[in-house]
Amino acid sequence: MTFAEIKKDYIRLIKEHYYPYDMDGGFVQSEKMEKVILNPTKKGASNYMATVIAYGFQWGKYYRSELHGEQDIEDYPFLKYLDEKYRY
Repeated sequence: MTFAEIKKDYIRLIKEHYYPYDMDGGFVQSEKMEKVILNPTKKGASNYMATVIAYGFQWGKYYRSELHGEQDIEDYPFLKYLDEKYRY
């Protein structure tokens, strides 16, 4: 996937469904972000955004959001698309 493609998916996901739940728990956001900040590259940013997207789908058929709670991916075509594209 290209940087532009991942960035587009990331921005739309955050705008429409918000950030994944519990980003400061099992997912160590600060360590991944530090790598991007200390060595800013499109590849690093792409990896970070793709990891954030995938993290939201770790609960099976739901995308868990800080703002909206559990959202069944079957109810949202864009979430289903992202789940199939980015799942770990």
